[in-house]
Amino acid sequence: MAKKKSGDGGGGGHDGAGMMRWLLTYADMITLLMAVFIMMYSMSLLDIAKFQKFAASAKGAFGAFEGGAERLSPVGEPSPTGGEKPFGLETGLAEVKEFVQAQGLGESVSVRLTEEGLQIIMTDPVLFDLGRADLHPKAYPILDEIASIIKRLPGYQVRVEGHTDNLPINTPEFPSNWELSTRRAVNVLRYFVERHRIEPWRISAVGYGEFRPRYPNTTPRGRALNRRVEIVVLRK
Repeated sequence: MAKKKSGDGGGGGHDGAGMMRWLLTYADMITLLMAVFIMMYSMSLLDIAKFQKFAASAKGAFGAFEGGAERLSPVGEPSPTGGEKPFGLETGLAEVKEFVQAQGLGESVSVRLTEEGLQIIMTDPVLFDLGRADLHPKAYPILDEIASIIKRLPGYQVRVEGHTDNLPINTPEFPSNWELSTRRAVNVLRYFVERHRIEPWRISAVGYGEFRPRYPNTTPRGRALNRRVEIVVLRK
């Protein structure tokens, strides 16, 4: 009678073949996982590249928008990139001085910067006839120049002051120097508002009569210099 094969021998051969199949399956799974991870990593790199491209495009678009905003900056304000000098009281001072010299008005018009602001002083020969408050036509050019400067200084308050000498006046139209000085200041104000459309809320008029002289009223020259209108563009 033939002997039976050993159970250990038969079982050992069968278990070895199963282990090989398991290792092959495991290796295939590892390979597939590696492929998946490689694919995911590649996709992540692609997304980053796309994101960077999008970010560059967006930055360019916003840069163009900012450039357009610079080109639309209000008149008189400095450009962030520089180039154009901002218009301010100092620039206005220089322009009035240049105009006064060009027109030969140095004897009648003076201009300076003070703690209050830009001060323009005009004596009455260039603005009014003696004892009158009607603007003289020869005053129009200098008032037009001043108005153009005021319009380029948006938001600045303007005060128009009327002053006289100490010679008394007593007429039906002007019972005292207060009325004369105030009417002169108001007429300059009305010229700015009505002819040049300067905003009324920015401008005021006041009459000081003879009570704020700049020179002694003891000489004809001193009295002539005290008969004046001062325009002050006030500092903000």
